[in-house]
Amino acid sequence: MATQRYISTSFWDDEWIQTLDPSEKLLYLYLMTNPLTNIAGVYKLTIRRICFDTGFNADTAGHILGKFKKAGKAYLHGEYIILPSWPKHQKADQRSKIKEGIDAIIEKLPKDLVAYMISIRYRYLIEGYTYPPNYLDIDSDSEIDTDSECDKDTPQAATAQKTSKELSEKDLTIYNKIKGAFERISGDFADYAREGAGIKRIIKLANGDESAMIVMVKTFYDLTRSTNKFWSGQPFLPSILTSGGIWERVKLEAIKGQPDDWVEKMAAEDEKQAAV
Repeated sequence: MATQRYISTSFWDDEWIQTLDPSEKLLYLYLMTNPLTNIAGVYKLTIRRICFDTGFNADTAGHILGKFKKAGKAYLHGEYIILPSWPKHQKADQRSKIKEGIDAIIEKLPKDLVAYMISIRYRYLIEGYTYPPNYLDIDSDSEIDTDSECDKDTPQAATAQKTSKELSEKDLTIYNKIKGAFERISGDFADYAREGAGIKRIIKLANGDESAMIVMVKTFYDLTRSTNKFWSGQPFLPSILTSGGIWERVKLEAIKGQPDDWVEKMAAEDEKQAAV
C-alpha cells in the first residue's frame, strides 16, 4: 500500500520556496514525497535514485542539494537524506503515535549519523528528545595528524602543532578523544585556540582521569539538552564547561548519579588542584 504524504498549500507561500527556480522546487518536493521518505525525514537515498526519478543528471542534483545544505533545509550525508525541520511539520509534539514512530526510526540510526543530525540542528533532537548519548563516549582513536597539517596555514593546524608539543603522549591521546566527543556534537570549533585550552583544562581539572572526564562531558551534554533555562542556553563547548563556575555546577549534577567512590575520587582531585 502506498504511503500518503500531505503537503500544505502554504508550501507555495514560503519565502524560501519562492526564491527557488522550478527545478529546485521539484527536487525539494521530491525529497518530501518520494517513496523512500519516512516520518522522521531521515532516510536512505542515492543520487542515482534521485536522477532516475526526477530526470536530473548527477551534477544538477548535486548542485541543488548543495544549495539546500547551505540554506539548512536538506542534507545529503553519506547515504542518508536529512530534512531538519520535517518532524515539526508532522506535529510530533502533538501526536504521540507520530513521536513514537520518529523515536523508533532514530534509535535504529548509526550513532555517528545522530551526532551529525544534532550538529546541523535537526530540530527534533535539539528540542527535548532524550536519545541516549552513547555517541558521546570518549572511546574513539581519532588523532591530530600533525604531519599532514604542518603545511596548512589554519588555526586548527597551529593549535594541533602547539598541543602536540605541550602534552605528554597519554594526555595527547585523551585530548584528541575529548576533542572528537565535542566536535561530533557541535561540529568544527570556531576558535581552536580557545577550545584547545578548554580541553587542556578539562584534563587538568579531572587530574588526567579519563573516566571522570567521560562522566563530566556526558553530564554537561545532558544539561545543555535539558529544559532548564540556564543550561539549555549553554553552548556544548570545552571552553564553556571550564568557564566560571560551570565546572563545579556540572560536577554537582554528575555526583548525583555516581557511586560514593567516584565522589571521593573527585574530592581528592579537588584537593590536589588546590595544593598546586
